[in-house]
Amino acid sequence: MLTSAAGENRGALRVTFVLTFGLFVVEVAGLIILATGWYYADPIFSAVIGLFILPRTWRLLTQAVNVLLEGTPAHINVDAVRQAMLAADTTSTRKAGGCESSS
Repeated sequence: MLTSAAGENRGALRVTFVLTFGLFVVEVAGLIILATGWYYADPIFSAVIGLFILPRTWRLLTQAVNVLLEGTPAHINVDAVRQAMLAADTTSTRKAGGCESSS
């Protein structure tokens, strides 16, 4: 649960940062348009915002898809877990025939 909450907080922090950056860029573009009348500042700065958001969105999307597909978290070493499970001797507590029947 702690890892999930930390991931959600990280995503919320990224969104807040991107929104703040976007607001700043829009203000700068508006000031340029007011001062010079150069209206191309708006689409250029909009493209900058889009390029700034794209890699962060991709990273968050890949993490979400990994969770939805029940992938292994990045901090888990699958080979170490596999080796630990194979090394555990659980056969001595079971009967040779497998599951017991209730009849």
